[in-house]
Amino acid sequence: MDNFKTKQNLVLCGNHEYIVKVDQLYNKKIRYLCWKRPKTFLNAPDLILLNGEIKNPRKKGSLEIVFSCGTWIYTIEKIQTKFTVHIFFETKRNDGLCRTWKMSDLGSSNSLQSRLWLNS
Repeated sequence: MDNFKTKQNLVLCGNHEYIVKVDQLYNKKIRYLCWKRPKTFLNAPDLILLNGEIKNPRKKGSLEIVFSCGTWIYTIEKIQTKFTVHIFFETKRNDGLCRTWKMSDLGSSNSLQSRLWLNS
């Protein structure tokens, strides 16, 4: 199963409801993993998608990745500025239902916030 090994982590973020991880795999797929709180990385993900598509960035320092599953579309947008990282997670359904969350960047494994989100 070497095809599903992570080549590069693109986004690692969380909030009070979710932990989301997006990776580029060696098989060139973009993988989405999501844990619903109170689960952590020690648990199996609640949702795994392998059909991610990186959209053309609107501006330098931004990354938009879109996944679909049935009637749902999941979008992660990561905006890197000189001093901070902003991450937004959006879910949309075909019937118009839409939710957006501001996420905390957990990509820095040294940060106290990162350790708290991943292990709580």
